[in-house]
Amino acid sequence: ASYTFSLYDSAEKRVWTTTSAVAVQTPTPSCAAFSLMVPSAGLKAGSYTLAVNGITQQGTQVELDRRAFDLHFID
Repeated sequence: ASYTFSLYDSAEKRVWTTTSAVAVQTPTPSCAAFSLMVPSAGLKAGSYTLAVNGITQQGTQVELDRRAFDLHFID
């Protein structure tokens, strides 16, 4: 299976995206875990949403989850 991860700012503008076919093994077979490294260049403190899409064998993207979070920087 392949997945697309997209990060959106508070205006719903996509600011980053990546595709991955590698999931981390978890104790629960029905769960997949991923490690993402999002470049901080261009990001500002504020609200963001991370969307996770699965990619079918036919190449169609299906949204699996969408999570909102607030980004803060510490000096």
